[in-house]
Order: sequence, then C-alpha cells, then structure tokens
Amino acid sequence: MALKAEKPHMINGDHSAMWDAINRLTERMDKVFYVALTMLAGVIVTLVMVLLK
Repeated sequence: MALKAEKPHMINGDHSAMWDAINRLTERMDKVFYVALTMLAGVIVTLVMVLLK
C-alpha cells in the first residue's frame, strides 16, 4: 500500500513548504518514513488516551 503525503484541507500557506520537504523525503525513504511516522502516531495517540483518562 503506497502512501503519499498530502496537504490536509484545513492547512495551507505556511505549511506547504513542510509538505514539499516531506514529499521529497518520501521519494527516497518511503517505507522507513511511513513506518516511523505510523509508530510515532501510535505512541502519541496512546499517550493522549492515557493522559485523558
């Protein structure tokens, strides 16, 4: 499943440079980047849920 970083609809302008950089990175290290991003997102979600309980 090939994922591509896309600009969220609510975010524009200031963040476009960041998304351009992310897209350039993903061209080179697609799998490593998304595995790390998925793991980081999972850790953040888990922490938020634990903190909110």
